[in-house]
Amino acid sequence: MSVSVVSAEVAIMSQLSLELFKQSIEKSLDIVLIMEANFEDVGGSTIVYVNQAFCDTFGFSKDEMIGKTPRMLQGEQTDKMTRMEIRVSLKQKKPLTSTILNYTKSGNPLWLDINIVPLEDDSGQVTHFFATERVISENL
Repeated sequence: MSVSVVSAEVAIMSQLSLELFKQSIEKSLDIVLIMEANFEDVGGSTIVYVNQAFCDTFGFSKDEMIGKTPRMLQGEQTDKMTRMEIRVSLKQKKPLTSTILNYTKSGNPLWLDINIVPLEDDSGQVTHFFATERVISENL
């Protein structure tokens, strides 16, 4: 990316308020969650944020999810190979796109398209994962 493109991007970003970014994520129709990275057990990375679409889709409140892992959304029919592929990508700090079967609080199965990207701090260390999800089917 050229310096002029980066400068233009920074100028645009500085015009947008943090509140606007917060609203964008909170009001998104897609499910959004942010997890604190745990590289000793990437599947055990804990949730630090879920948006309203997450709560509406899965039936959990924000308080019920903060500090938990996404594992609690999986069930007996969640594919083990998919779970392994997700863990490997996260462990390697690589973005991923996948499809997974998860379950709502009431036990209803949902097929989801998921996208997870690593987030870095100012020193370039991955500290969190940002996930967006979209329901593609509520039928098995």
